[in-house]
Amino acid sequence: MKGLFITGTNTDIGKTLWSAYLLARSRGIYWKPIQCGKPYDSAPNNTGRLWIVEGAGGVLVPLNDTHMMVDMISMMCLPVIIVASTRLGTINHTLLTIEALRTRHVFPRGVVLYGEQDEDNHHAIEHYGNIKVLSTMCVHKPIRHITDQDVHITHHMPSWWTL
Repeated sequence: MKGLFITGTNTDIGKTLWSAYLLARSRGIYWKPIQCGKPYDSAPNNTGRLWIVEGAGGVLVPLNDTHMMVDMISMMCLPVIIVASTRLGTINHTLLTIEALRTRHVFPRGVVLYGEQDEDNHHAIEHYGNIKVLSTMCVHKPIRHITDQDVHITHHMPSWWTL
């Protein structure tokens, strides 16, 4: 499966908005396996299109008595993007998420910040997390559809970023 796994530092953090933006740019396929109730091995095989897979909550959300979201992320072997807030506390939440993933040999490709631009948080996450902040997404109006004006790219996208 070709795609991206979108996870976050929390629930209601902007994962769905970022997924919608990626879908609009790529014409890919959206799948949120926890909400749709279908396990990974039952996903339709459509290898010609980009899959945008969105996790539920954060990486340590329990899926059952023995598995957490990070276990599903690891099993899917997709590049991972972390969506994090720009609000107070984001440095700690983002660094904990990065550590939880890396401890389990899942190496996120970058972070997308959702909210008002905050250069201090941006630089702290990059420095202490040894990771790139790929974009800041700030939406000031009701969402009907997401445009490029709603997403402020703060870095040149890496070569693996193929939408």
